[in-house]
Amino acid sequence: MEEVPQSSETSSPPKNPKLKSWPVLRQAGFGRWLIKDNGVLAWSRVNTSRLGKAVGWLENRRKWALPGTALLVALLLIVLELGHLLLHYQPPLSPLERGRQFYNSGQYTAAAGELRQELQLNPRNYEAKFLLAQDLVALRQWPAASAYLNELLHAAPNDPRIYYWIGQAQLGNGQPDSAAASWNLVISRGDEAARPVQPRAQAALGALRFRQGQYGEASRLLYAALSGPPGLETAEQQQAFYLYGLLLARDLRFDDARNPLQLALNARLPGNQWDNASLQTGLERTALQARTLLEQLPLAAAEKVDGAKRARLAYAYLLAEEYPAAEEQLAQVLQVAPAYTDARAYLGIVYWRTGRIEKARTALDAALAQAPANRLARQSLAELIIDQLPGLQLKGEDTESYRQEVERARVLLESLIAEKPGDATLQVTLARFHIARHDYQQAQHAYKAALEFNRQKPVAGLNPGAALSRYYSEIAFDPCVRGVDNGLEATQTFAADPESWYAAGLAYSLCGHYTKAAPFLEKSLELRPYWPPTMYRLAVAYAATQRTAQADRLYSLLADLAPDQVYQRR
Repeated sequence: MEEVPQSSETSSPPKNPKLKSWPVLRQAGFGRWLIKDNGVLAWSRVNTSRLGKAVGWLENRRKWALPGTALLVALLLIVLELGHLLLHYQPPLSPLERGRQFYNSGQYTAAAGELRQELQLNPRNYEAKFLLAQDLVALRQWPAASAYLNELLHAAPNDPRIYYWIGQAQLGNGQPDSAAASWNLVISRGDEAARPVQPRAQAALGALRFRQGQYGEASRLLYAALSGPPGLETAEQQQAFYLYGLLLARDLRFDDARNPLQLALNARLPGNQWDNASLQTGLERTALQARTLLEQLPLAAAEKVDGAKRARLAYAYLLAEEYPAAEEQLAQVLQVAPAYTDARAYLGIVYWRTGRIEKARTALDAALAQAPANRLARQSLAELIIDQLPGLQLKGEDTESYRQEVERARVLLESLIAEKPGDATLQVTLARFHIARHDYQQAQHAYKAALEFNRQKPVAGLNPGAALSRYYSEIAFDPCVRGVDNGLEATQTFAADPESWYAAGLAYSLCGHYTKAAPFLEKSLELRPYWPPTMYRLAVAYAATQRTAQADRLYSLLADLAPDQVYQRR
């Protein structure tokens, strides 16, 4: 134990010039708080007892010990900082790791570049080659994906995952029978390696059988995929729930259908894929279809007889754009009630939406032969003719077939408008009729009438102001004045509709006012994320205003979302 010095309390410690150079020595707050005149131990300065001497020694020791303490604190801070750096240090990612991150976030084009770089460095890297094959499937580059998958198959002929992805590439390449055979190879296996992959193969084959109209097998496969061991990706599981709900509704099991449809509606991407635009748009599209059916099925269930239930169900399928399923229901309805005109008109719409134009005309004509005043059949036929007019124009506007079709559409529209002169929807259809005939002045009048009628009696989902603005812009009629003005008005009238903001941004963009266009297009994209028309126009605006990195990101995203389309850079 160190002996207490015998010097008086007023004695000074040995002077050390080096110590005086430490600024921290003069800021030793704790010691001074103890010793200073009004401090806790200040009374000791008037006391000559042993305690007073001890206090003096404490003061001396404080002054000598502080530099070591400061050094210790500094060293501790350095150690802590080094620990923090080591704890958060991340070594540079390899091309494979970067490629996996890009793939999970839906940046398939960027992922392909990184994975190809990895294969240049490590040509035998099985994992990189397998991930690149999956990435190419997402980009719909079917031949390239198939080539990589065949290489992998030679290296690992018993890997069931390869057969699953080969089936996806075959289906994309227009070979559904080969795809089914590949998936059946996985499903029929009894080994442990195949078990995690079997639900994915069952879901994929079940979806294929549903689209082929083989509903019994589709139901069995989808049920097995959903009730078997875990293995489905979120998007696959959502699709399986949705299709299984459709199949239950097909059997008029409406209560049983609600649960899988609700699960499809509630599907959410996991954390590592939350920003995957391709998967997100697919999820939202399927969720919208599920919501449509959930809203319509109670109406079908409320009908008293099976024929009426199936007619309602067909309408629900039609709204959800499930046209083959709707066709099956309508065919059953017409078997038991051939005079049901609306069912025949809906069947004509199904034929039209699936590209069977002549069958659509026949069905709609048959509906009108049964009931000439049927509004659904008249309006559907008028819209079908308008849709076909541009193709007929290529054969010449002087041809008899063109003139007959124009006249028939005109008569149908006039009869419909005469019955409902204030119908904004009919005015929009009339505007489309005039545009198809290049009668732009009359089209302008029809759009303006639709705008006025919609102000008086709004129609859900109808935005004539945005349509009129786009009309002025897209045919270069007057984008810079009337296109802009109507677009701006639409953003005030229908502020929650992305079409309004897109129309205003489009008008500014086509006038070369890219700085003004960008905020409107950004708002449209905020209201409707990943909408390709807005993304493209916004990319053009960014490029024109030297925001190159943002433009490149949008162009890359467009390539990932719509790999079948080419968006020309400007």
